[in-house]
Amino acid sequence: MKKTALALAAMLAFAAPAMAQQLKVGMDSAPYKPMSWQEADGSFHGFEVDLVTAVCAAAEMDCVIETVAWNGIIPALETKKIDMIIASMSITPKRLEVVDFSDPYYSSNAIYIGQKDMKFDPNDADIMKSTLLGVQTGSAHEEYLNRKFDGQAEIKVYQAQDELLADLVAGRVDVVLAGRMGSLAFLGSAEGAEFKALAVVEDETYPPLSIGAAFRKGDANIEKFNTGLKAILDNGTYDEIADRYFDFDIYGKPRG
Repeated sequence: MKKTALALAAMLAFAAPAMAQQLKVGMDSAPYKPMSWQEADGSFHGFEVDLVTAVCAAAEMDCVIETVAWNGIIPALETKKIDMIIASMSITPKRLEVVDFSDPYYSSNAIYIGQKDMKFDPNDADIMKSTLLGVQTGSAHEEYLNRKFDGQAEIKVYQAQDELLADLVAGRVDVVLAGRMGSLAFLGSAEGAEFKALAVVEDETYPPLSIGAAFRKGDANIEKFNTGLKAILDNGTYDEIADRYFDFDIYGKPRG
């Protein structure tokens, strides 16, 4: 796992002279623009990178990033290889059985993405029988597709979002289900020029996902994180960070 310090000069003013023990922040090793990605020089960028930097500074927590493959990120938390997960992880009942979550720091709809000119209706059984769906494994989106279609549509799973989208471009899947936030960079790129959001999931059993930081059960650092998150929401830092990446509100609920 590659590691880099989170202490950015612009944030040092928030830090206390004496920090607590260093906390390892687990992020997905695969790029998930605009949320998080790593450049060739080892530096980390993205909304979640800037967010956790600001939260840790405001909460006087000494944090470093460690990259972990998505399918091993919860086991890495459980075995104390990392201390928290910041990886666009949705808060679901299944995950709450094994980890605790912070307060949500953004929310995201799920969208179906495919060729701009294709005929698609997720509620049309005939269309879905002939549609190959792609989704990231271990995600809430995968759980939803399995529940909704229950064998009535073919589903192909991928370890990472970039692999999923690469196969969509190559025509190896017809439609993918993904989070709106993590798909913005693709849809705005030259590679994604022929694709669009074909449909937004509108299902009372699968509302927009709340995204939070995951911690080991009973970890007191959750309260510190929540305190830091509230501080940057209140002082405008959250909005400053979000505005670097989005032109709409991603927080998804009233402040205060």
